[in-house]
Amino acid sequence: LIEFAELARISRKLVELDSNVPVEDALESMGVRDPDPETLIGFFKDMEFTTLTRRVGERFNIDVDAIPATGAHPSTGPDEAPEKEKQAVSRTGRGGVPGAVPKGIDADFEKANYVAVTALPDLEEWIARAYEQGFLAVDTETDSLFPMRARLVGVSMALVPGEACYIPLQHGAGGVLDFADAEGQKQIPLADALKALKPLLEDPSILKIGQNLKFDMVVLRQHGIELRGLDDTMLMSYALDAGVHGHGMDELSVLHLGHKPIPFSEVAGKGKAQITFDQVPVDRATA
Repeated sequence: LIEFAELARISRKLVELDSNVPVEDALESMGVRDPDPETLIGFFKDMEFTTLTRRVGERFNIDVDAIPATGAHPSTGPDEAPEKEKQAVSRTGRGGVPGAVPKGIDADFEKANYVAVTALPDLEEWIARAYEQGFLAVDTETDSLFPMRARLVGVSMALVPGEACYIPLQHGAGGVLDFADAEGQKQIPLADALKALKPLLEDPSILKIGQNLKFDMVVLRQHGIELRGLDDTMLMSYALDAGVHGHGMDELSVLHLGHKPIPFSEVAGKGKAQITFDQVPVDRATA
């Protein structure tokens, strides 16, 4: 036990429930309640669950013949499948085996048009352009992989291939003993930047494209922003090509764009020398 004490601690940590999550509903609303029997019977009739229909009727003393099927969940055979489903089967192949991954496109990754936005008027100009075209790519940068505890360090935006901006918000010394001029990097005050970004990020009519946006949603929610109108490339990849390849950003970028992103270690260092993103100089974070 002494020799493998650390492994025992790791095993305990792996099965520990994470209680550090937001709970929006009152505990009283989470109790087990009886279902609405008429709705349930209608659904069971749709699905042709004859035995379950009879059991629910007996359980709640209801005449099941008096309740019609809802018609919301029609049972269809292969020949009756909607055209959209047939197209999906055509893409993925027979028997659920995924088909070939579509050929990637040539994307422009010229960094000359990657800029740091450090003044509010410039940020407002980017926001106006996003409204004009109706979509943008977005990503948050933080000092931690745990969104409930992470500090929002900056926000990245892209409007067209080869043109993107980084909005630094809280770059500096962070929590380390660094007596350098942490305030020397020009940045938009956090409150001002978020006030400008909030209407755009919450507008469901403006499409936000990103990777693993659940992380960004949690981070932004800590600042009172509800990210709406989303296309998540990780979820889209999984839905289309589950089991064919991985769905991380690096792999998808190489597969679909022929581009390998800069490793985080190249920006923040490795091992004990690695720093958090808030300690990365703004010019390096932008590149």
